[in-house]
Amino acid sequence: MKRPASIRAARTSSDGGLYNELLHQIENPDIFVAWKLHDGNLAAAANDSFVSLEYQPKCRDLAASIGSEEFVIRTDQVRPDRLLDLVSPLIAQLDRRRTVSRREM
Repeated sequence: MKRPASIRAARTSSDGGLYNELLHQIENPDIFVAWKLHDGNLAAAANDSFVSLEYQPKCRDLAASIGSEEFVIRTDQVRPDRLLDLVSPLIAQLDRRRTVSRREM
């Protein structure tokens, strides 16, 4: 499966570039896949787009409470193509979200 071009990829270099790039990406995610409820809580609090892997109904409840229930997938239904289907609309919204976030700062 081909990764969308707008998702950044870590690059390697001899001067620690991989570590620095990875650290930057962890600190500044474009989109987050929440494996646990607390991951989703943190992403929502940081106003980051996220897809929630629903291992229990409480994950869907969190997403529904912030109007993002369409970005939830049950863990027994996770497949790469289905996950990409959920992430793709979030990728398409990144530029608009960044513009809105900059105006709010």
